[in-house]
Amino acid sequence: MNISLYDLTTYTDGLACGDSIRLELSVENSAVYFKFSGYFCDTAKKVSDYLESNCNGLNLEKLSVKLNKLSEEVLSNKDNLKHRSCAFAPISSLREALDKFMTDDMFQPGETANPLACDACVRVLPINWNVLPVKPLTKSPTRIHKRDNDDSEATLLRLGKCVLSENEQAEFAELLKNTKDINRIKKLRLVVPYFNNAFKYGIGLPGKLKSLAVKQIISMTATRLEITKIDEFITENGLSITAVKGTHTANLYPTGTFRTHMDYDYLASKQYDAFIMIDQLINVLGYKFISNGSVPYSYKVIKDDSGREVLTAHIHLEKIVQNRFQVIVDINFGGFPLGRTSIINIKKGNTVSLEEQVCITLSHVFKHGTVYVKDINDLFYLLNSRLDFSRLSELISKNDLDFLFAVVLVHLRKAYGYDVPVKIKNYLPLCHLLLNWPYSAKAQYSVQRLDNFFRCVKQFGLFRGFAEMNAQIRDCGQIASDAYATICPVLNTRVYLNPLVLFTSLNSLSELKSNPEYSQIKDSELYRYNDLLVTPNGVFLINSERQFSKSRIESDVNVILRQINAKPFTEYLMEARKDLWLY
Repeated sequence: MNISLYDLTTYTDGLACGDSIRLELSVENSAVYFKFSGYFCDTAKKVSDYLESNCNGLNLEKLSVKLNKLSEEVLSNKDNLKHRSCAFAPISSLREALDKFMTDDMFQPGETANPLACDACVRVLPINWNVLPVKPLTKSPTRIHKRDNDDSEATLLRLGKCVLSENEQAEFAELLKNTKDINRIKKLRLVVPYFNNAFKYGIGLPGKLKSLAVKQIISMTATRLEITKIDEFITENGLSITAVKGTHTANLYPTGTFRTHMDYDYLASKQYDAFIMIDQLINVLGYKFISNGSVPYSYKVIKDDSGREVLTAHIHLEKIVQNRFQVIVDINFGGFPLGRTSIINIKKGNTVSLEEQVCITLSHVFKHGTVYVKDINDLFYLLNSRLDFSRLSELISKNDLDFLFAVVLVHLRKAYGYDVPVKIKNYLPLCHLLLNWPYSAKAQYSVQRLDNFFRCVKQFGLFRGFAEMNAQIRDCGQIASDAYATICPVLNTRVYLNPLVLFTSLNSLSELKSNPEYSQIKDSELYRYNDLLVTPNGVFLINSERQFSKSRIESDVNVILRQINAKPFTEYLMEARKDLWLY
């Protein structure tokens, strides 16, 4: 069986008669090829069959003419008005896919919010085999310093704190009476913090904000069953995978208040356990990689605190429940990202201590270009729980978090009226110079840059560390990788992957161990074959600045499938459902 690779995969759900249409589309030498699958009523099935039989291989112009003519015929048919929307479903699905293909730049990681923000959260578009996939440069430091939160945005963020003074309560009540910033409140992930403060301080919440908050809370409740299935699978199979961040913190919020719901993060201590979990999510539970959304799969090599190179990975999977709720699962292995050049490791097993949770949450405060107040609220509730502060001090020191913790500590004292009995290195004088943190993008960038400088100097020495810090601002490292050069040639530089084919079950890849055509990645079940990475879960295209030949990539994929005798699974990709995004 030969696999043909499609450039774009879309789903259209919730149509008339309960239709759910999957469309795979590719363009080769201006000719369009496509295939429909899914659940159709008879009318939609007849139209999709007609399109496949009569329109495959047409160029874009002729296909557009054909679709317009067919649309007119459907509109002019007076005999079957009842099923008109069903007939239109395959036509509109194909037209929307063509529009998307023609307007998007393809398979390029997008810009990060600032040069030192998270490089695993950028948007990656599908492959365009006709365009050289050049990775764009991130914004320069000069441009970053010119951009900052305005005063109104800073006010919105400040009023999302879970502790408000009497003056701030009055300011919050006044804001809710007159606010027209619903979209910015949503973008800054303040909807649920505002809901909590309205409940806590007895202040009325505008209807639109309330409905948005309720939608997020309902979504969190609806997706909890999905996460329970994952947690049970981890426990039953004895996997060394730990749920981190929100799962733990949500339980610490006071009754009647809620934690902002986004995604669910897991950290695998063993690489192969992560592959087992990915297989379960995709082949059993129905999760998919996302096209035109967050990076689905990426690798990065960094040095740990002992100077050893460590291969890390970030995997992003999603599932839509009841065609209404988005479940997002992120899996990390090799360690939890800490800035651009470090990781946090926790003990093996499927539990995480509150002290470790503080360290992970603290690092997450400084993950993005904007500080989200929800993350500081998380820290506040964690630090007010039953912690072993002596153990916490040890972990902060071990992970070189003293500076970041000092920044947060100054803010907690000033804005929350809370002091923490933790012994750390004395960075407090430096922290007081960081004016307007956390409500300033410039201040956040300054913290990230200083932290990255401290880490690079500790790892590589003063001169080499300074050079590496400047290289990170250009979004790429400048120190060659040794142990993992086959997949990640440069330290601290993320390599993005695009899924091509997944396997219907976990594959040990034992057939490849003695095959000289494949380069095995050190201490792993990963193999490189030309421009492809073969994993126990499937085959992925390694992003580079080369132009790829689609026919050669297809040929390479089929060679791999024959050599390992794997059954391919192609329905693993889903277009990002932006209509369900809560932020």
